[in-house]
Amino acid sequence: MPNNLILALWLLAVVVAHVRRRPDWSVGLAAFYCLAAPSLVLPSGRGINPCYPLTLLLLVLVLLDVEGRKQWRSRLALRAPLGGYAAMLAVVALSYAAGFALNGRDSWGAFLRAMLGYFNVWLLLLLLALLLSRIPAARQLDILFAVVAALVLTGLVFSVLQRGFFDIGWPLTWQLYSTDSHQAPLLAMYESGVFTRSFGCFYSPTIFGTSLLLGIGVLAAVIVGPAASPEARKRRAAALLLLAVGISLGIFAFAKSVIIGVPFLLLYSLLLLPPLLVLAGSRDGDGGQLEGGFRAAWRRRLAALARPLGAMALTAFVAYFVTWFLIPSWQPGARAYYYGFLLNPISSLESRYGLPGDLNIDRPLPEGGILISALLQFFEHPVFGVGPLAIADEFLGDSQLNNVLHNGGLVAALAYVACHVRLYWLGLRCRDAVIVLLMPLVLLGCLATPLLDIRQSLPVLALLLARGASVWESARDGTAPDERIS
Repeated sequence: MPNNLILALWLLAVVVAHVRRRPDWSVGLAAFYCLAAPSLVLPSGRGINPCYPLTLLLLVLVLLDVEGRKQWRSRLALRAPLGGYAAMLAVVALSYAAGFALNGRDSWGAFLRAMLGYFNVWLLLLLLALLLSRIPAARQLDILFAVVAALVLTGLVFSVLQRGFFDIGWPLTWQLYSTDSHQAPLLAMYESGVFTRSFGCFYSPTIFGTSLLLGIGVLAAVIVGPAASPEARKRRAAALLLLAVGISLGIFAFAKSVIIGVPFLLLYSLLLLPPLLVLAGSRDGDGGQLEGGFRAAWRRRLAALARPLGAMALTAFVAYFVTWFLIPSWQPGARAYYYGFLLNPISSLESRYGLPGDLNIDRPLPEGGILISALLQFFEHPVFGVGPLAIADEFLGDSQLNNVLHNGGLVAALAYVACHVRLYWLGLRCRDAVIVLLMPLVLLGCLATPLLDIRQSLPVLALLLARGASVWESARDGTAPDERIS
């Protein structure tokens, strides 16, 4: 079984890096494992999520790390971002159980099997965030930058094989990434005899697009970060190149999250980052230290920010322009359809959340968006939902918002909102570029995929929690954060 051999060698590399005290490599390999590891094949031939052995491995590494225990205890305190997130997950789990107990129709055995998948992802996220938080904050972004670079390059190779060499690309993608529960999109490509959308190293173009969107957020944080040294300027140039490739791959995947998300990110950065810089100058007292006073100081800050933001905007424009002409001529309708969302982004939600009468490009949906059936169950049971299992053959998936409301009702939804708003406010208050840029993209991704419950989003979520831990400790101790919007 080549899948299992790849996984074994990958996990062995994580252990070797950890034993040799190379935390950057061990955490980076574990993060990229979450993104691109092939499915785990059981003796029965069934493919399942490959992250179960990774969760077990990281749990052992955390428990054996005597030096980090005292630090982790403080970071798992309820008032700390990591501890608050763990408490939020406990509330969500209890709300799922309450919803199932009150309104579920399946057996408790089925409920526990469903929750096992959630527990695996949640525990893996906390473990990855704990290990990442042990690394200085200035290097955390470097690790994720390397992971995103690997994602873009791997996605590029797979996309070329899928689009240009179907007889190689489809069997390879099927062998590595299909599972019993995730094979319908790949089967559709097999039946058509051509990849009409790029899948990258994933079983679904939607998951590929959302992963690229989060990666683009990481690249944006690198681009707007300080670039005083030659190494930093080289990293910014590499990030811009990866940004162009990542946007193009997202468009070839016809991923609405990327097509709409990139302009959203640019507009959001343009509107939010300059005011934060002005506040930064006022709060840091630059006016009394820099020649020309406060006004000249923040003008220089804005000028420094204008260069990376302008470079990002130009890179995005070129990527959209060039990719328009690279989309195959036999897909003009799809090209016009997806690019049309740039002018009417709200319409991109109709296929999922639309009311009866909306149409999808692939098939008519006279009964409404594909998520309406699950939302109707929430409307009937708004407090705790109905648990993580369908009770009336409703469709579950393709939306974190939909899943949380269906599974745990308003209790689970409010827990998620409170925790993430707190983390975002911490990033705003301390002007942390990583948190400020990534949190809105996480929200956007939650409308397109069950982003907080899938392994592919764990590296970026772990980065957010690790950065939150660093920023919180800096604010508590009165020390300067490692990276500010400056």
